[in-house]
Amino acid sequence: MREKRLDFELLRLLAIFGVVFNHTQLRGFELYQLSAGGFNYWASLVLGILCKMAVPLFLLVSGGLLLHREEPLSLVLKKRAGRILGALVLFSLVLYLFWTVWGWIEAPGIGDFFFRLFHEGISAPYWYLYAYLGLMLMLPLLRPMVQHMPDKAFLYLLVLHLMIWGVFGALGSLLGWGALNEDLFLPVIEPTLFYFLMGYCMAHRLDLNRLRGKMGFLWIASVFSILLTLFLSHLEIRLEGTPGEYLRFLMAVPILTLYISAARLFAGRRPPRWAETALTGLGGCVFGTYLLEGILRHYLSPVYEALEPKIHVLPACLIWVIAVALCGLGITWVLKKLPLLRKLL
Repeated sequence: MREKRLDFELLRLLAIFGVVFNHTQLRGFELYQLSAGGFNYWASLVLGILCKMAVPLFLLVSGGLLLHREEPLSLVLKKRAGRILGALVLFSLVLYLFWTVWGWIEAPGIGDFFFRLFHEGISAPYWYLYAYLGLMLMLPLLRPMVQHMPDKAFLYLLVLHLMIWGVFGALGSLLGWGALNEDLFLPVIEPTLFYFLMGYCMAHRLDLNRLRGKMGFLWIASVFSILLTLFLSHLEIRLEGTPGEYLRFLMAVPILTLYISAARLFAGRRPPRWAETALTGLGGCVFGTYLLEGILRHYLSPVYEALEPKIHVLPACLIWVIAVALCGLGITWVLKKLPLLRKLL
């Protein structure tokens, strides 16, 4: 069994909290819609920007783990794509049954289930499973490509990404033209593929020693990028009523900086045994937490409803998010003890 990278496990744990917050709607992530300004408006925007780092972190970790390996096509289809397809179908069915019980499905049935599964997905947050399945099916093509790419090609990809969204996108907003149409440059900046490929570069081409003494600059650039994203999101809300794509596409610098910081944290040192055990154990339960968080958000809503009148909207929401994530990690830890679910989760 390969030894797990502790920086990857830490990033996964941070990311799952962002994923849950991203689905809190008007209770947290979209709270800015209920306020024209003030604390709720700005705090929800900042938290919304930060939580959008979650999926890119998952993709960076996956790229770092998978793209350097050599595996036959049969193993890729069975172990990689087969696992994701199995999780997609099984947990979509679980969600569909819960939705039927809750009265959210008007005419439930087998035909309706497979139509939804094929056409639009059972649950919007499961879009990631479809995207990830596509990446797994493309692994036999992506692996030789990235393994033979020179370092300058990865630098070119990063600069291209930053130019299109950090310069062209910002310019369009400042001129009052709104967010850049992502379809114009889709093959270049499609975020799923971009972060997956960059994950390989960061894990297997980047020399951390060359960054010694430069982390301060990277964090300053990251703060600037977050503030720029916040400003552009605010402008877009005033123009269109929504922050558009800025919450997603201007965050490459802080995302990569966080990735590098986690790698440096564990470079050449190991934490106490209990911390290492906790990181590896909980990190292995993140995928199951993602699959279950929609159900847990529903059943743990009383946590938010009980706290919101007593404290504040956002603190109540954050406690609710933490409760959902921790319950998901605990339930997944139990489910992974079952032989049929161990490899799936």
